[in-house]
Amino acid sequence: MTSRHIFRFMLYCVILSVTVIAEVSFEVVTGTMSIGGYIILTCQVHGEKVLDKKETRQWSKGTHDELLCYNGRINNPKKYKENVLQGNKFSLKIYNVTKEDVNVVYQCRYGFDAASKFIKENKQDRWLSLRSEKDVITFGGAIILTCVVNGISTIDSDVTRQWSMGNDDQLLSYNGRINNRRKYEETVLPWNEFSLKIVNVTEADVNVTYRCRYGFETATHVIKITDDNYIYPPTPESTIVTYLMEKQMETVDISIYFEKVFPLPNCSINVDVSMLMYVFICFASQ
Repeated sequence: MTSRHIFRFMLYCVILSVTVIAEVSFEVVTGTMSIGGYIILTCQVHGEKVLDKKETRQWSKGTHDELLCYNGRINNPKKYKENVLQGNKFSLKIYNVTKEDVNVVYQCRYGFDAASKFIKENKQDRWLSLRSEKDVITFGGAIILTCVVNGISTIDSDVTRQWSMGNDDQLLSYNGRINNRRKYEETVLPWNEFSLKIVNVTEADVNVTYRCRYGFETATHVIKITDDNYIYPPTPESTIVTYLMEKQMETVDISIYFEKVFPLPNCSINVDVSMLMYVFICFASQ
């Protein structure tokens, strides 16, 4: 074989070594690469119709090339999942996207070839929703209002939280600082919610508008009383009991007066007297 033939053979080998070029394309199933969602990264190997199982597949990210997956072996199965797709593609799914998962470079490798792309967060507009946790209001009990910050995964402690009520926007809580700790209690819940607990509910707490604020966003909710959504139980302070004994008639008249009560109760009395042959029980409501 002449030197000319050797040169042609070597040139042919070099050309073959670069025909496989990996290119990465990304699909975000949620529509945006936003916090709390998930991302699917797809690596396509141009130059091959079907992936070769003998070739290594890798996924990594960041400037330090942190290894995420090697031939299907995931370093964090709760966070990542690799799929070998039909044809010449394989993908990586990233669950529960956090700030650490975006604004960073991802890289896929197939054999000695690699491709990379910078994944940038698409910031989603956030909005608030406010709800009451109980359908029935009990006077003297508690009401819990929950504010949901849609569009984020967790509450940011650097963003201001506020609770207020009424037409004059009376401030009840500011970043957990309560103006009346015997009356209100704020709790930052897991994920993207925070709540306000109103204790010892009175008439002043109902038929009024409540507001929650997170940053510059606001949501409102009216705690409104209707004929079938509240209970006003009697209390010792608002209940008067009187009785009158008639010796000749051998009867006892008992009266119970409720200052405020709803719904109207059924009242009964148990008499533990063995000498009485008959016990008359009178039900009265007012």
